[in-house]
Amino acid sequence: ALDGNIIIDGDALPIYDGEAPPEVQGSYILLGDRTSTQTPAKGRFTSECTLLVDVVIKGPNFGFKDSEDAAEQIMALINSDSNPVCASSFQVVTTSIQSTNNLNGLNRTDNIFRTLIRYRHLVNQI
Repeated sequence: ALDGNIIIDGDALPIYDGEAPPEVQGSYILLGDRTSTQTPAKGRFTSECTLLVDVVIKGPNFGFKDSEDAAEQIMALINSDSNPVCASSFQVVTTSIQSTNNLNGLNRTDNIFRTLIRYRHLVNQI
């Protein structure tokens, strides 16, 4: 759902799983840390799963405008009204944003502004 759909300054942000390749120079989205806790519930399992989506904006600009704009686009695509579709034996019951926060880092070559979104999904085994 995200690939090619998050646009900043006319360019689609690439998406990486776990870690961006070392040669990446520009801005990107990173699908980061994941957690999962499973509990039995009447002959089936319910899992609480989280996913950290990290929007990384690099460039000469200052401020969180672009990272927050990208985060808003992500939140519009992944929201509680349209739970992700899973394999046939699982159902996403709820999707919610557990937290959001901003981080920045300034160095001699790039200004880096990040917005982190942690999603929480409750998943039932059908």
